[in-house]
Amino acid sequence: MKCPGCQHENPTGMKFCGECAAPLTLSCPSCGAANPPEHKFCGQCAAPLLTTSTARAVAPESYTPDSLDGSDFYELRAVSAPVFNAAGEVAFTLTLWGPPGRVNRATVDEYARELLKSTAAATAEIGGLAPAS
Repeated sequence: MKCPGCQHENPTGMKFCGECAAPLTLSCPSCGAANPPEHKFCGQCAAPLLTTSTARAVAPESYTPDSLDGSDFYELRAVSAPVFNAAGEVAFTLTLWGPPGRVNRATVDEYARELLKSTAAATAEIGGLAPAS
């Protein structure tokens, strides 16, 4: 299965892209059926799927992120993590958007810790599966 984000070819049955970690299927909020990420409606029950966009991400031709320029500061655009339901399917993905400008490593670590706490709380709230430790 080809990833809709990075176009990486993934083995059949995978839930996430092995290259960029993008979800490879969407769970229907109505019947729970797995659907390709480009679908707007469930192929089993025709319920609308919860997607924000069907646009494909395209990598720029040339880009050197600030985190590779040799400094101790980083651009923190966002950190994301999936939240799994009791069936082990992705219920939704939490994303924390980073602050504008460049940040130090401590801020990056703080965002990562906050994402883990938020993911655990959301998982508990929906009665989902806790992440493996």
